[in-house]
Amino acid sequence: MTIENPVENLLILIGAVLVLTGIVGGGLKIKEVSIPRISGTARVLAMITGMAFIGTSVYLYEADSKDTPTTTGLPDQREIDHCANYEDFDSGIETYRVINVADHDVLNIRECPHFSSTKVGTIPHDGQNVIFLKKRKRVNDFYWYLVKYQENIGWVNSHYLIAESA
Repeated sequence: MTIENPVENLLILIGAVLVLTGIVGGGLKIKEVSIPRISGTARVLAMITGMAFIGTSVYLYEADSKDTPTTTGLPDQREIDHCANYEDFDSGIETYRVINVADHDVLNIRECPHFSSTKVGTIPHDGQNVIFLKKRKRVNDFYWYLVKYQENIGWVNSHYLIAESA
């Protein structure tokens, strides 16, 4: 695993030092850096905190690697088939705009039609020209539409869209 983000590198480094401190109990001196000897409770807390730093770094790395858009052109049928059971649907409406999204927020574009699916892009709260790609899927009480916004293609909950002419 290669980590290019300095925040992730720093989290791993701090986490490793804390875990090492927890294991050996302190009393280390490396060049000008000195770690004093610590009690048993502090050792346990150092290990837990160190593991939390390392875990956070791994989580950030995984999240960063999933935020890459899947495609820049129209989707290939194989690219959307893993989000099975969608239906072809022509509403007669070609483009939509975003509604029901707070001014400081964005509408997420998802890889598959579900709130927990990987995010592949975003649309601003006032986004317009969201192109409907004539595929939808009903999930619980909501329809999800396959859309293209700028260069991002993915699924958006229809609760947050309204026809461009409305």
